[in-house]
Amino acid sequence: MRLFHELMMDTNLDGPTGANPIWSKFYWGPVLGQVEALRFMVLADRIAGTSLNLTLDLLDSPDGGVRVNLIKNLLSVVPIAGQANLYQGALSTSDTGSVALYGYYFRCAFSGSTSPKAHVRVWVTGRGKA
Repeated sequence: MRLFHELMMDTNLDGPTGANPIWSKFYWGPVLGQVEALRFMVLADRIAGTSLNLTLDLLDSPDGGVRVNLIKNLLSVVPIAGQANLYQGALSTSDTGSVALYGYYFRCAFSGSTSPKAHVRVWVTGRGKA
């Protein structure tokens, strides 16, 4: 059994709405594609803007990242500007509805009506096949 705990994302999201999705590193795809259980924690701070929305999606790719399919929206929240926001969640193989074709990837996006900005970190703890 493989156990891991990793910081998958540590990035600044900013710019016009819809122009800032960030992807997890593609080398994590095969590891995430073999998990039996997964917990994630998202910390968003240094938030600015109005009408904000932070999303975290799980995607599947049959070819290592060129084409992707949305598997599940893991998080869709309205963070509060001016403070640190902490979110947690879990995922198991029964939640995805299928086995990964090649690997799973995270996509994190931040949107808002006026100059959305945030510093976002995503930690993942997983248990999977050896």
